[in-house]
Amino acid sequence: QVLDMRLKDAINTELSGKKKKTVELLMQGYPITEVAAKLNIARETAQNYKSLAFSLLRRKLKVVLRVLWIL
Repeated sequence: QVLDMRLKDAINTELSGKKKKTVELLMQGYPITEVAAKLNIARETAQNYKSLAFSLLRRKLKVVLRVLWIL
């Protein structure tokens, strides 16, 4: 539960605009091609946003897991 809250906070605070919307649509199950179409961006741009978001989440997850390990 703590982990879930921290990851959602990371998405809300560190992603903005179309990057955030890209992640939201992907989490709803839309394929990358539909995400790109819905946001009126190139498929490659949507893929880049996805990669950036997952990189951010991996970094945040590592920090959270370290904190939980210490506790």
